Amino acid sequence: MENLNNLDLLTLADMLARYTRDYINMQQKGNTGTEYTRCRTMIQNLNAEIAYRKLKFSNDPKKKNN
Repeated sequence: MENLNNLDLLTLADMLARYTRDYINMQQKGNTGTEYTRCRTMIQNLNAEIAYRKLKFSNDPKKKNN
């Protein structure tokens, strides 16, 4: 698995969209096996990384407009 903190934000967003689409498709088909669990875990990890960056960016004094 890729180290998420080495990826740019656009790639993270694309990955989140892809894994979410796959996860929903599996739910609709009733597939809840290993791949379903892997997708759910990856979605959680992607959301956590994006939230961390959002918090980091909002707390960075160099990024704030005064």
